[in-house]
Amino acid sequence: MRKKLLTLFIALLLAANNFIYIKADGYGDFVNPVKSEMARVDKGDYAFLMEHKDNEVSGVFKDKSLVVLEVDGLLTSAIRRKYNNIELAPFVSSLVSGAAYFNNYFLGSASKDPDDITLSTLYSIMPNQKYPGFKQIYNKNIKGLQNYFNDAGYTTIAQRNFVYSEEYVNYMTLGFDKVLINDKSGNKTILNALQKQIEEPGKKFIYAETRPLDNPMTVFQGGNLDEERTLFVQKLRELDNNLKEFVTTFKNSPRAKDTILLIVGKNNVNNDFANKSKTVETVLTTEKKLAEVNCPLIIVNGLNTKNYLGTVGSVDILPTLLNMFGLYENVYPMFGKDMFSKEKKDMDMATVQYDMNNRIAIYKSIAIDIKNADGGLKIDAYNRNGLGYVDASAYELVTRKSFRDSELSYGLVFMNKLQELAENKKILKLENDKTIMHAGGEICGMTYTNMKEALDKNYNIGKRYFEMDFMMTTDGHPINIHSWEGFVTKFYGAKYIEGETNYQKAEYDNMKSRHGYTQMDMEKTIEWFRNYKDAYLITDVKGENLPVLEKIAKTAPDLKERIIPQIYKFDQYEKVKELGFKNIILTLYMSNYSADEIADFASSRSLYGVTMSLSKFEKGLGKKLIQNGVPVFVHTINRQSLANQVLKMGAKRVYTDTL
Repeated sequence: MRKKLLTLFIALLLAANNFIYIKADGYGDFVNPVKSEMARVDKGDYAFLMEHKDNEVSGVFKDKSLVVLEVDGLLTSAIRRKYNNIELAPFVSSLVSGAAYFNNYFLGSASKDPDDITLSTLYSIMPNQKYPGFKQIYNKNIKGLQNYFNDAGYTTIAQRNFVYSEEYVNYMTLGFDKVLINDKSGNKTILNALQKQIEEPGKKFIYAETRPLDNPMTVFQGGNLDEERTLFVQKLRELDNNLKEFVTTFKNSPRAKDTILLIVGKNNVNNDFANKSKTVETVLTTEKKLAEVNCPLIIVNGLNTKNYLGTVGSVDILPTLLNMFGLYENVYPMFGKDMFSKEKKDMDMATVQYDMNNRIAIYKSIAIDIKNADGGLKIDAYNRNGLGYVDASAYELVTRKSFRDSELSYGLVFMNKLQELAENKKILKLENDKTIMHAGGEICGMTYTNMKEALDKNYNIGKRYFEMDFMMTTDGHPINIHSWEGFVTKFYGAKYIEGETNYQKAEYDNMKSRHGYTQMDMEKTIEWFRNYKDAYLITDVKGENLPVLEKIAKTAPDLKERIIPQIYKFDQYEKVKELGFKNIILTLYMSNYSADEIADFASSRSLYGVTMSLSKFEKGLGKKLIQNGVPVFVHTINRQSLANQVLKMGAKRVYTDTL
């Protein structure tokens, strides 16, 4: 009895200690709002991306001009730091003492692609390393900071190092009234030109940047490290002096009282000089990576002097400025949060994307280093206050939110849904009997998931027809994934080597979705459809079709009227009929049959329908089959206007991710 009581006491003590730890770290304040937000995402409710509550800084800068100056090479690690007894940035170090200063500001991307930072700042979009920033917004209905200021009657000016090249965004297409190219002679000339623009009459929004700050450590091969560091310090000191002259002139200008100056660091070079200097204590490898993207954000005038300790990122700039300038009306979805809002204080985190396989999620003093590894994710967490590594599993919610934020941002932008959400507060839907949900349908901005939660979400909004992808593992088990390539990495962080990698069923089962969703296999999928007795499954087998359908037929003889196999060749029809399936779809994306061959085959068979691409449908094949009384389905359409057009022309249903 005494032993049992002792065991119970120890368990209670451990539980209490855990509670105290979480409470002390403020993690308890994080859990409920994040879970609430995620639950809304899982239901397809994205209205929170446009919701706003006034706070203490709402409208404080209304009708004032704004200058956002991005200073390349200015890192937080340079603030109040010395190298060989030489202060690295004495002016900026003094400036932050008399301004509103965020020292836990992190760039959303470490890709060295300036567009990633530009677009996260202007549009509050999470960077995606698969595509450069400008490709994410190309030809999309999207609204940025310059557009909001244009609507409010401001003159908008971009003063950039590049107006346009094949590698960078075309600023002329972003809605700025004026686009200027920086003089290559140096930052002194650039900042003088910026001051000239500030002095011009009228309300203005100016988005400017300095020239890149070359780091000799990245360009010199060999040589004396001390010499290289000394050269870099000289360049940094020159930049610091340029900023001193500019800010002094600005503050003495008559325009200063009507103009807010926001200085924010950025980094397009591998600049971890502070961590390598002899005078700086060695830190963990992950912290070195963070030093590259931890930049100062300084609101030079207009707010009381304060050091803000919250964890913020470049995506948080847009909602913050809209709030401060009284422009938070009729907004498009934003993936950051107002830095002064309760929501941001509750969700005190930022994400830095390095590449497709590497990111860091920062929550207060905790940094979670996430890497793709063989068979899954490698996750390390450490305390940035020098307390070493901590239990990463305790911060699983931070990791999931980091992935979901970036997926939701990319997905909604890629599918061109921002304007639709802004106007309707929801994604517009077609009538339920007109849709087949592709790969289970979209969830959290993600497509091709084949996840249980995607099925649940789309069933709950009334959808009843679901296409699911099937593949065979190396040991002969059908699972639900579109392909190993890309998707095994995207959803599970597992390694894929082209032409080599495939997984056994046990390996797939052991994978853990980095978004917190549930992967499916044949058995789980069949069980789901048994539970939802008015839902229909349309199969899309990647690889050998018949062996998978044979396994499905044997496992689910009771569902053969609600399981609709897709066939890819004419000769598969009779074989699938023999398996007992009542309804069969001929899909054309893997065939080269002529229109006449398809029409002859479909007209002489009792097909459930023929599925084709939009291009085949528009070229006349769709009309030909419809005239012959053959049901036609079209894939994959996510624009309601286009779907309505196709349906009006006689298509029975469309495959879709979102509608």
